[in-house]
Amino acid sequence: MFQNKINNYRYFSNKLKFCCKEYDYFIYGKSESGQNLYAFHKGSYKNKQLLITGGMHAREYISSEIVFKLLRDYDLKTGCYFIPIVNPDGVKLSMNGINAVKNKDYKKMLLRFNNQSKNFSMWKANVRGVDLNLNFDAMWGESKYSKVVPGASGFAGEYPMSEKENLNLLNFIEKKYIIMSLAYH
Repeated sequence: MFQNKINNYRYFSNKLKFCCKEYDYFIYGKSESGQNLYAFHKGSYKNKQLLITGGMHAREYISSEIVFKLLRDYDLKTGCYFIPIVNPDGVKLSMNGINAVKNKDYKKMLLRFNNQSKNFSMWKANVRGVDLNLNFDAMWGESKYSKVVPGASGFAGEYPMSEKENLNLLNFIEKKYIIMSLAYH
């Protein structure tokens, strides 16, 4: 059902524009390629807050659609922040392929990371080849599945929190009274 509607990043761009008109929103930073990172809010701003995220892994962009739906349907008094797309560069690359990348240096690098294939449908990482889910401080680099070079998945980054998307997310969370976080994958 979703697959028929969601076949191009333009779909998510339109959803983001719509949500900016309908809900309180924050641009909490920029991605590596300069895309805005959006958080939406519903419920009370007082006291405890919840956080729901999606779109961490590029190829799992269906999770973004789930977060958009949760945002639309949320009607509790408890405040909740919604971040539908943590990794917009990666999602755009996975959905639209290499032509979604405008920077020529990144294009060359990404093609090298992807064995010269222009098919990025299985890409999980951001535009620098870092798996954002592995780039957080918690047990960084300790996974037996971690890779030591950038690529489609598994590379934890050069050091913990090396990626703009994660740094911006952490800075956003530290400014809010988040008591629970739910990440859709």
